[in-house]
Formats: sequence, C-alpha cells, structure tokens
Amino acid sequence: MNLPDANMSRLEGHFSRRDKRTIQQLLIPARKGHDAIFNANCLGDISDAIQNWGCRRAVLVHSKALDGTTDVIKKLEEKLGSAVVGKKSGVGAHSPYDDVLAIASMLNEKDAERLISGKQQLLRRLQDRKVDTSKPES
Repeated sequence: MNLPDANMSRLEGHFSRRDKRTIQQLLIPARKGHDAIFNANCLGDISDAIQNWGCRRAVLVHSKALDGTTDVIKKLEEKLGSAVVGKKSGVGAHSPYDDVLAIASMLNEKDAERLISGKQQLLRRLQDRKVDTSKPES
C-alpha cells in the first residue's frame, strides 16, 4: 500500500511513540525466549538480547546509509565487542538472491549463531525521535 509522504510520516510518528514490546517469534515451545522486539533501543536491547541468549558469534547486516550517515553501527559493534564475527554493508532492494546467498555463506563460514539486521528505516525512526545520529567529526 503506497501512502502519500504526509500520511506515512504521521503513521511512522505514531508507531515510534509506542512503548517497547516483545512477542515470541514462532509460537512453538522450541522458540520460547526467542522474541522479536518492537520499538527497541538498538544499542541496549540488542546487546541485552545477545547476552540473554548466550550468543558468542553474531553477524551484522546493515544498510550502507545507516553506516555511512550515522555512528549507530560503530557503536553497536563496540557494544557487542568480540561477539561480532562478520559484517555485510548493503543489501539490494527486496533482498536479491545473490545477497541472501552471500549472507548465508558468511553465517556458515563464521559459524554465527545470530544475524542482526539494521537498515535505513531505523535511521528514520531515530530521526523521528530526535536522536542525534550524526557521525562525530574526525
């Protein structure tokens, strides 16, 4: 559904003000404790989830825009430390097959336990909340 920009902005603003909530990813006993987090604080909630799950090996997949225009990815890497075993910057629109295969290969090669994904929509949500996303000047 394509909405005019004004309506989309209004909707994004509405959703960005909601409280954080979690839901179980799949409603089967084997996935208990594996939650999707909505309206998360990317630095705190992601590192907490990785720690709670006992994850020692994660791969970050993020948009070039998020890494190029903010310091969010750098801060997340610093926060997760040695748990980040690989990174992929940029995935084509609609996740092209070649990108999916490259990510799957990296997950296998790095023996990763989790994949953490972030994209430009995260940047828009941060900007909606008036969070300073600018990279520090060198």
